[in-house]
Amino acid sequence: MSENSRQLQALITELNKRREEYTREGLPVIQELYKTRGRRQKKPDVFNDSSFLYIRTYDGDLGNRPLPTMNFWNSPDISFMPVTGTTPLTTNELRAGESYLVRCHLHNRGDVTVPYPKVEFWLTDPSLGFDTRFSSYVGVTQMNGLLLANGVGEAQFVYRVPPEESGHKCFFARTFSFSPLDKPHDVYALDPVTDRHIGQKNLNIVAQATAYRFNLIHMANTEEIIQFVPLTTKEIIGLGTPALGKLQFIENRSAAIFYRQEIKLLHPNQNVHVKNEQEGFRISAQGEGPGVREQAKIMQAFTNAIKRIGAGKAKPSEFKELFAEKRKMNDFIQKTSLNMTLPQLELKRDEAMAFHIINTNTTTGIVKGGITLVITGMG
Repeated sequence: MSENSRQLQALITELNKRREEYTREGLPVIQELYKTRGRRQKKPDVFNDSSFLYIRTYDGDLGNRPLPTMNFWNSPDISFMPVTGTTPLTTNELRAGESYLVRCHLHNRGDVTVPYPKVEFWLTDPSLGFDTRFSSYVGVTQMNGLLLANGVGEAQFVYRVPPEESGHKCFFARTFSFSPLDKPHDVYALDPVTDRHIGQKNLNIVAQATAYRFNLIHMANTEEIIQFVPLTTKEIIGLGTPALGKLQFIENRSAAIFYRQEIKLLHPNQNVHVKNEQEGFRISAQGEGPGVREQAKIMQAFTNAIKRIGAGKAKPSEFKELFAEKRKMNDFIQKTSLNMTLPQLELKRDEAMAFHIINTNTTTGIVKGGITLVITGMG
């Protein structure tokens, strides 16, 4: 360590020591001032200043996690603008060789300014559940300025699509800061449900009666269900996607036609099984790692910890062992590629129907991932 670094470290240590002494010695004096004749006023709490970076999952999102059961895969803070070509705005159909301006809004609900917060991006094939180990790293950028307390800013990134990444994709943004320290809970997990630093855009527009390929990211041991849920016209409008404005949407109140289709494994795997049922496609897998009951126990403890941290009742440092246990559990994450032929919905050329593909862990009841699928009469 250089002499300058040693001096800087010594100064930081001294400042932290003075701060601790002030809190210990000054708080009783301040609390004494709040005593009045015949009654007591509420004594002030110790103020712990911090930033609170987040990317919204829905309009009105304040960054509180874990999220309730909801559709979390169409963040209003992530959008795409074609720099070249004629691809419609905010769709996930990326064309090889064309460039897109990726815009990501960042929010800070804390009381400390975040200088130049960073944002990194990942791209994946349509997937239910996500992990950086099964994603393509796009790049990193930063907001050009200070993100003030209770402020909103925007980071931009120009992405030129390579040939191997064209087609329908899912896009992730993850924000972080090292000073002040405000970072995601996990290096690999891309989970907007438990992590306010992560936003997801997962919308695909495809033709009826065509093959649709998607991935399932899951534990080696798991019990899950994949379901199709129709969207109402109001919900479609709520997606806020201009490219959908040219389509005439028809409401469909039943997803039964999907469950008469077949989901196939693209690569045979004797440990993963898919079963058609009236309410969806049951997925089961047996492999190495913790069993489903142990996973449920860890996830319950993890979500409880996130609630306490978000409510200001605990610090992340109090859960180091739990977070390490969850990261160890995630070592057994794997990817299964699935394929199905979308049903013929008798749609005309400019007509469309929209569905959420929802993936739920049946042991915990937690929604792991989702895809918004817009099926058109084209094709």
